Formats: sequence, C-alpha cells, structure tokens
Amino acid sequence: MIKEAVEDYKRYRQDVEVNNRKVQVYNSSKREFETRTWRHVSVGDVIIVHKDEYLPADLLFLSAENPEGLCYIETMQLDGETNLKIKKTLDETKDLRHDSISDFKGLVTCEPPNSRLYQFTGNFEAHPPLVPNIRQLPLSPAAILLRGCSLRNTHRIFGLVIYAGHDTKIFMNATQPPSKRSRIERSVDRIIFFMFGLLFSMCLTGCIYFAWWTANYMPQHWYLAPNEAPREYDSAQPGIVAVTNFITAFILYGELLRPS
Repeated sequence: MIKEAVEDYKRYRQDVEVNNRKVQVYNSSKREFETRTWRHVSVGDVIIVHKDEYLPADLLFLSAENPEGLCYIETMQLDGETNLKIKKTLDETKDLRHDSISDFKGLVTCEPPNSRLYQFTGNFEAHPPLVPNIRQLPLSPAAILLRGCSLRNTHRIFGLVIYAGHDTKIFMNATQPPSKRSRIERSVDRIIFFMFGLLFSMCLTGCIYFAWWTANYMPQHWYLAPNEAPREYDSAQPGIVAVTNFITAFILYGELLRPS
C-alpha cells in the first residue's frame, strides 16, 4: 500500500511538471504572442510549437515555416511507433506566419471529444481576409496534431487548439493504472484493518469502563488501599487512569490478536 502511494505521488509530480511546461499563445487583444503554461491553454487559442517540443493539446495544423505546409511528428507516446508521420495543413492557411497570424479568422465545427486516434470529422469555416469569401473547408485527420506527439524536422508550426485538457484523445484513451498488489494481499489488508479495529474498540471500551469503575467504586474497596494507589489507579484522576489502561490493554490484547 505504501509502495502504491509512493508511485501515485511520483505520477502526481510528473503531472505537475507537464502542466507547468511553457508554450507561446497568441493574445488577440495585444496582437502578440505571450508565454503561458500548458494548464492555461484553452480551446480556440492559436499557439506556436517549436522543433522537438511536445504538443500541449489537440491542434488544427495551420501553417509551418515552409512553402509546402508540411510538418513531421513522432507519435511514440500515442501508438508506440517511432517512424515520423507527415501532416499537411490546409492550402488556405499554409501561408500564415508570425506577422500575419492576426488575419486568421474562422470557425471550426467538429465532433465531440472521443478516443479515435486516426479518425476526425469536422469543417473549418474560413472568413476574410483569410479568403475572399466565407468558405466551408472539410478537415481530414492529416491536418490534426494530437497531444503527446512531438514535432520533428520542422523549425516551428502554428496550430489552433480544438481539444484541450481531459478532452484530448490521449486522455480519452488513458486507463486507470492496474494495481500491482495481488488479491491475497488485498484480502490480508482487509483482515488486518478489521483486527486493528477490533483491538482498538476492545481497548477503548475497557479503558472507559475501568476509568468509570475506578472513579466511582474503588474508594469503597478498602482492601485495594485507594489512598495509597499509584497515579495510574488514582480515582481522583480518571483521565490518566483511562490512558494508562488503554496502553496496557493495547499491549496485552495485541499479543492475543496477532496474526500467525
């Protein structure tokens, strides 16, 4: 149980480290990019991802710093494959750059969050000045970059966040880590907790009754020499009597209930 608690704490520390990673996000009010942590990335943000960095969310690939609008990603954390995959942006957005990202206007309509890694259904409604007139453009999985992938062989790319946080596909595919403890170990733990609870209740009941008896009836029994009784049997101090009796009973009864 302690081992599992340590492993859970290590996973918590890793989650904190990941959530505090930095990424550049476009601020439309200031018309410039600013640095934020992954935890503050939300749907609709336009972000920059540099070479060898991991993607902080599921993105619509907008543009890359090459005329073809291509980028290469590694999906080892998603499917275990080490070969690079080619992603291609839309022709209407491939010319977006750092100084022209303010011209990007549009609306993405897509399916609800799901766990399908290789399928995506959605449309992008491009608005002027990106295009002369409003146009509906279909989106294919080739234009979608998933969280957990890393950017390779490309200096930097621009992406639009479509799923963030627990709505990303890598989280939708995540499962609860299996317990490394056997069924016998879990049964023994339940038995130990039951025996400890039984021991505690026996000691608590005994000390309360003994303190009550000592305070009310011990002075009536002259042969017990109540006037010369030590502190742990002093009828004038029932609290101390209860504590000392609880400790004594816990030691004695602990031997009786010790599992073999």
